[in-house]
Amino acid sequence: MTAYEGFNKEINKEVLPLFLTRGYIAAPYSIYEGVYKLLPGQILTLKGVDKDLHSEEDLELSSYYDIRKIAAEKEDSFKGSFDEAVEELDRLMTAAVKGQMVADVPLGAFLSGGIDSASVVALMNKVNPGNVKSFTIGFEDKKYNEADFARDIAKHIGTDHTELVVSDKELTDVIPIISDIYGEPFGDSSQIPTYLVSKLAKSKVTVSLSGDAGDELFCGYRTYDKVLPFWNKTGKLPGFVKGAGSGFCSLLASCKGSMYRASMCLKAKNVVEMKNYLACTSAYLDKLTGTKPKVTGEMLLKGQMNSMMLDDLTLYHTDDILVKVDRAGMRVSLENRIPMLDRDVLEFALSLPISYKFENGVQKRVLKEMLYRYVPKELMDRPKTGFAVPLRRWLTSGTTGDWATSLMNDLTFAKDGFLSESACKGLWQGFLKGKEPAELVWYVLMLEQWYQNQYKKLSS
Repeated sequence: MTAYEGFNKEINKEVLPLFLTRGYIAAPYSIYEGVYKLLPGQILTLKGVDKDLHSEEDLELSSYYDIRKIAAEKEDSFKGSFDEAVEELDRLMTAAVKGQMVADVPLGAFLSGGIDSASVVALMNKVNPGNVKSFTIGFEDKKYNEADFARDIAKHIGTDHTELVVSDKELTDVIPIISDIYGEPFGDSSQIPTYLVSKLAKSKVTVSLSGDAGDELFCGYRTYDKVLPFWNKTGKLPGFVKGAGSGFCSLLASCKGSMYRASMCLKAKNVVEMKNYLACTSAYLDKLTGTKPKVTGEMLLKGQMNSMMLDDLTLYHTDDILVKVDRAGMRVSLENRIPMLDRDVLEFALSLPISYKFENGVQKRVLKEMLYRYVPKELMDRPKTGFAVPLRRWLTSGTTGDWATSLMNDLTFAKDGFLSESACKGLWQGFLKGKEPAELVWYVLMLEQWYQNQYKKLSS
């Protein structure tokens, strides 16, 4: 699209606060003025294709699958027992995995060591015993390294397992091409291990299955359990009380980022909006663009946790997770398939009572019980790590630290008026002192790298 001679190259400044809050630009918006993305399940039809010129009247927008409508129809519709739910999930997941394993090229799977990917790999081995290739990425920092867990799981299941521990050199080699992989600024730092595990998998296979969507469908994010009690305590407070509390927290925001987050959360009109306000991690969000983040969230379902999961499924999963995995895979010509997004699995998960997903602090209950049929509980029973990376260490040491320092000290994106230079400097100094979040610094760095490597070349 950007190669088109008449393309409007103007940056959409209004999405910058959104990007700096979430780390991605959610549909229907894009980084470019006047360019929009389709929402999940939408079709854009161009009428009169034989015409030389077209206007907006020639465009017809329709929806072939409305996940929000489906979720409302399916909510709490499953009336079977918990054991019956486990059995049905096993049946549906096995069918989905079997269907997605149909390929005339070599096939494998990502294995992070967590519940979701282990479930997919275990079922792949059920479908085709002894013929599954699995791939994982590890880090030298033990706090973020799940490679040992993945290796143990792979050994138990019996996969042909390949792992790579990421070195500083490999990390440094990847950073310059990040902006080439994604067509617009993209700030999810797990983009790096995702690209590296895709590259690793491509060395042996052409198609890879992954366990994405497990968190959004089976209540896997710890945020849900943290937000709900806070909302239940503050949500019904009178507006003037919440307003006063928000104002007081704002006064203290410059001292502690959590105070800024609390001040924003107290503005929430519902629990979904409060969840999304948690992304407001620093008072510098206001200062960088001169605009407070516009945070929204709708209660689309009756259940509070169900509404939070649906919000993440339609926004975060769609515009972050799927973009991250798909673009990284396509960079190395690896096709990624996601069994949990199979329509039957998806709609079954939406139909389950929340207690089958979360109860007494236990997340993903039904998915875990299904997995325990194939992998012992003791191999899986440990704190969730996810695909997190040692971002603060990366940005303050070695060659990656040098790269970050060089960019933050000479931000052309800020010099050209898109961000406040003084705010960028303040954020960087605060980060070096341990007071500001590494994620926000990374978002600024990704903006700068995209601006230099993509936009500047486009404009020249």
